[in-house]
Order: sequence, then C-alpha cells, then structure tokens
Amino acid sequence: MRLHGLAAAPEQQLTDRGIEAMRFEERLALMIQRERAERANCRLAQRLRWARLPKTAACVEDLDTRTPRGIDPFTMATVRDLSWIPKRRAMTDRSFPA
Repeated sequence: MRLHGLAAAPEQQLTDRGIEAMRFEERLALMIQRERAERANCRLAQRLRWARLPKTAACVEDLDTRTPRGIDPFTMATVRDLSWIPKRRAMTDRSFPA
C-alpha cells in the first residue's frame, strides 16, 4: 500500500518517552500525520527533481549589496525582516516604496 510513513511511525513511537500517556486516537493521529508529511516530502522531492534546479543554495544574507543593482536599501531591509508576512502583503503592493 506504500504507507512508508505510517510503517515507520510505530518504531518512532516506541522511542518516545511520553507516548504511554497518550490515548490510542492521539497515537493514531500522529501516525497519520507522519504519513501525510512523508507523502508531502516525496511530492516535493519529485517536483524538485522534475524542475532540475541548480544545486546551489541561495539566501538573502549572501547577497552582495556593494554591487550596484538598483535595489532600494529600504525595500531590501523590508524583505529581509519579513514584517510584511503577518500583514499579509505581497512585495508587489503599492504600500512599499519602489
């Protein structure tokens, strides 16, 4: 049935210390959550293989700001501090200076 996450969950539960205090339904829910997470991870891995993206990791902190690129420093700082996420704004909103 290809339930690899569900099959591995009991082994993990045997090593958890507080698992005995949980009800059967709670333990079963944990097993199902693990299976769902395993499937999501497999789908993501497959999509990444299909995309054939380069294997280099990139992050904002590695961006060389000394090179002139026409990026507004205030906008870059706003992107970096992620304060726009809880406000549910996209970086394309007019609320950010260009």
